Amino acid sequence: MRNWQWFVIIATLSALWFGLVKESPSKLEIFLVASVLLWLVILEVAEKGRLNVDRYAILLVIKTERGRDFIYRLGKHRSFWRAVGYPVAFAGIAGTLFMVGMFAIALYFMFSSSVDLLQPTPLVPGYTIPFWYGIIGLISVLVVHELAHGVFAAANRVSVKSLGIALIGALPIGAFVEPDEEELKRSPWLDQLKVFSSGSVANLLLAFLVSLAMPFYIAGVFDTSEGGVLIVSIVKGSPAEDVLEKGMVIKKIQDEAIETMEDFYRVVKKLKPGERISIVTDRGSFSLVTAQREDDPERGFIGVKTTFFFPVKEGVKEYLGVTLPMVIFYSLYWIALLNQAIGFVNLAPLHLGVAATDGHHILRLIFEKFLATRDAERLSAYISTAMVLIILFSIFKPSFLMAGG
Repeated sequence: MRNWQWFVIIATLSALWFGLVKESPSKLEIFLVASVLLWLVILEVAEKGRLNVDRYAILLVIKTERGRDFIYRLGKHRSFWRAVGYPVAFAGIAGTLFMVGMFAIALYFMFSSSVDLLQPTPLVPGYTIPFWYGIIGLISVLVVHELAHGVFAAANRVSVKSLGIALIGALPIGAFVEPDEEELKRSPWLDQLKVFSSGSVANLLLAFLVSLAMPFYIAGVFDTSEGGVLIVSIVKGSPAEDVLEKGMVIKKIQDEAIETMEDFYRVVKKLKPGERISIVTDRGSFSLVTAQREDDPERGFIGVKTTFFFPVKEGVKEYLGVTLPMVIFYSLYWIALLNQAIGFVNLAPLHLGVAATDGHHILRLIFEKFLATRDAERLSAYISTAMVLIILFSIFKPSFLMAGG
C-alpha cells in the first residue's frame, strides 16, 4: 500500500476517533498522530524524488546541499575563526571532563545512597515542554550548533558534504552538518578538536548571552514594582476548579503578599489539607478548601499552575500590547534553558551505536594525545557506552543495583 493511502486511512480513523469517541484527546495522542502523518508525507515526497531521505526504521534523515555556500562564506575568514578556536577547544575539553566528573558523582550517589542525581526527561514539545516555545528553543539549538560545526570545518579547510535533520515522526531529534570524514581525520589534532567543540560551546555561549540580556529586557518592558503570579491552568477536579480562572493574577494568599514565584511557593508549602484559605486576585477575593497532595498527603493542594507576572509598562503596552512582551520573554527563557541543557548533554561522552555526541569525539581526541589511535578509540567507546548505561540505570532504576536493595 502506498504512503498516501496509509495517510488517508490514518487521518480518517484519527478524525473519527477524536470526533466520536474521544471528546478531548490528550496532547500526547495528538502529537503521535501528527508524527505518523508527517512521517508518511515525508516518505511520499521522497519517493517522488523531491527530497533526499535516508530511512532507518522509524528514523528519517533528510539531507540537502542547500546552505553550504553560506557556511563557506562565513568560514572564509580563517584567521578569525582559527583564533577563536583556541578558547573554543579549551572550553570543549573542560566541558567534557566536567560532564565525565558529574556522571561519576551521579554514579557514586546512585549506588551508595540511592540518591538519583540523573533525571533524564525527553524534550517533546507539547508534552514535556511547551509546544511553540519548545519548537523555538529547539530550532535555536539546532541552527546554532550545526552552523558552528560547519563554519569551523570550513575555516579549517574541511569540505561540508551536506546539511540535514533527523526526525522521528514530527519530532526533530537532531540536525547535522556532514563534513568530509576523511578530510577531517587528516586534519591536525587541534583543528579536529575545534570542529567537535564548536557546536556545544556555541549553544552554551548563546544561553549565557540570552540569560545576560533577560534582566535588562524585564526591567525595560515590565513594571517590576507590582508583581504577582499568573494562573496559567487549573487542574481538573481540584479545589481551584470552578473557583479560580486561568488568567487571574494572585496577589495574596491568607493575607500574605504574593509578588514573586518564591513568595507563592513559600506560602503554599505551609498549607494543610482541609484548610479553608482566602485568595486575593486581580479579579476579586475567593475562598476554597485545600485538598491533599498526591505526592505529600500532609500538604495542602490548591490545583493551579502558575508563572511569574509583572504588568507591562504603559509605554510599552501602547506599541506592543500585553501578549507580545510575554511571548518574547518565554521565547528567550526557553532558548536559554534548552541551549544550556543540550549544550552540556552534548559534551557528555555518549555513544549510541549509530551516533555519538561531540563529547565522545572530544574524549577520543584527548586520549589520542597519550595513547595510540586504536587504543584511544576503544577506551573512549568504553567510557561513552558506560555513560549510556548509567543513564539507562537512572531511568529504569533496577532495584538490585541501588543501595538498600
